[in-house]
Amino acid sequence: MIHHLEKDADLALFSGEIQLLVAALYRNERPLYGLAGLLDWRFRGLISDYIRSGFFSGEAGECIYLPLIHNDLFYHIMLLGVGDTDRPGTRKMVTQHPLQILHKNLVSLRNSRVAVSRTDFGNANDNFFSENLPEVPLWIVH
Repeated sequence: MIHHLEKDADLALFSGEIQLLVAALYRNERPLYGLAGLLDWRFRGLISDYIRSGFFSGEAGECIYLPLIHNDLFYHIMLLGVGDTDRPGTRKMVTQHPLQILHKNLVSLRNSRVAVSRTDFGNANDNFFSENLPEVPLWIVH
């Protein structure tokens, strides 16, 4: 089931309206853009630190779950590696392989309010998310 929140992704996360936020991360995009860039800024460069250390690269299909504590509050972030982008800052439709891995991970976590930003997934429509992430209670944020 797809729901829409008329809020920015970070506001929805930090206000507790969603439980887990998914961000697409491109392998050849530095500095980070999109939701990954915003989260990196909010969490004081933590995602960039993981990239620099080699823990995560953005390779298509990489998927990591980051439980983070910020100002004594607990946040759930999932980073999905989607491969290369044609140009930093541009977003393309995410391919099937990373989506299958994301689906498997989201179903196993059983969160009831998972959010994605449509623009992180190439401005995908609701049908795209319904078809590729069935069984996931998904919230679309800005």
